[in-house]
Amino acid sequence: MRIGLDRACQIIEMLLEGLSISTVARLTGTKAHTIIDLMVLAGQRCETYMQQRHRDLPVSSIQADEIWGYVHCKKKTALRLGYQDRLVGDCYCYMAVDPASKLLVCFHVGHRDQNHTDIFIRKMARAVAGRFKLSTDAYHTYEPAVGWHLFGRTDYGQITKIFGNIQKDDQMRFTPATIIEIRKKRINGWIEHDDICTSHCERLNATIRNYT
Repeated sequence: MRIGLDRACQIIEMLLEGLSISTVARLTGTKAHTIIDLMVLAGQRCETYMQQRHRDLPVSSIQADEIWGYVHCKKKTALRLGYQDRLVGDCYCYMAVDPASKLLVCFHVGHRDQNHTDIFIRKMARAVAGRFKLSTDAYHTYEPAVGWHLFGRTDYGQITKIFGNIQKDDQMRFTPATIIEIRKKRINGWIEHDDICTSHCERLNATIRNYT
């Protein structure tokens, strides 16, 4: 690092409190690029620590979901501007949560496709011990990934939310469509319909989104 440990810790604490990079740069007299480099370094170290420590966790249930985000610009804008770099545009943070302890078991950031879903499920397989109940949404990449990497280890169910049409007045502002129906489906193993749930993971997603 190009800065001392004390200032690095101060910067990380300020970022964790929700301050923007530009605000932290102004208050600490540190260049924005240095702060970004520090964020990358801290993130890599945290992910390495998490993968080392979260092994063979004795959980009975896991809920998984994704947080949508984007890098530099949204997908439509990236296509309109002609960006060919796959690092630009929409990205998703896959998250697996133990609903009993609220522990973030594992996560993965990438595209919402089969390759990145496989990576996420492999991380989950390494982190959790034994057999457990698993709930996800009905995105089509989950079922083959769970079958390949967690075969015989899960009682797996999917939840599908049916949304109504967005009203004309709501199109002028960010208003999510109203949920009109929730469907639950057992994929493999034996899992009760009441146990198919992603509410705890979605609650954590909302907390992260509002906090950041």
